[in-house]
Amino acid sequence: MKFPDATLARFAQEVAKFPPDQKQSAVMACLAIVQQELGWVSQEAEEAVAAILGMPPIAVHEVTTFYNMYNQQPVGRWKFNVCTNLPCQLRDGEQALQHLCTRLGVAPYGTSADGRFTVQPSECLGAEGEPGGIEGCRRQTERRQRAARSRAGLGRRKYTKMTAEDQECGAGQRQRGGEGNHAARRRQSRFERDEHQPDRGEGFDAAGRDRDRHHEARERDR
Repeated sequence: MKFPDATLARFAQEVAKFPPDQKQSAVMACLAIVQQELGWVSQEAEEAVAAILGMPPIAVHEVTTFYNMYNQQPVGRWKFNVCTNLPCQLRDGEQALQHLCTRLGVAPYGTSADGRFTVQPSECLGAEGEPGGIEGCRRQTERRQRAARSRAGLGRRKYTKMTAEDQECGAGQRQRGGEGNHAARRRQSRFERDEHQPDRGEGFDAAGRDRDRHHEARERDR
């Protein structure tokens, strides 16, 4: 498989972030680029990425199969990942999976007849606050929007300080018992992290931000 020059240039940008003898560290970012442009990661694409990074093809395949974010077959416009790990099973994760499959008329890992929806069992999504650990349309939409902004050269929004809303929320929580300090520090550290962390591509930081929002909501409810 031969990638276009524009794709190879994006690979080179990711490889340049690592020492010359550690270019294999860019494998996740390169696979994310492949998926952004093709919609999924085929075996031929894995072999091509392996050749570019000087890796055994099986090593690239191990990465593709380990992470749920990589599609190993063509998927619909919207993809539902349903956690099937034990914590979500205790919150009716299996029932949620079966309900989606029945409602959409597909089997697990299948795509609806109109090509719009794919349902995929998955490992932990870091979304324990949501029923059944379902990651679906909303987050997929956010990821597609971030990818579109990245292709347009806009990149991610950078935060350098807390917003007035964040400061007001933290102050209100401190008045109710001092719980705001931890939440405020969490927000500040996340904003500083986003300021210094390069954009790794679609989907890599969504789970982390979702966990932050979940913890912040718990702090506000106390």
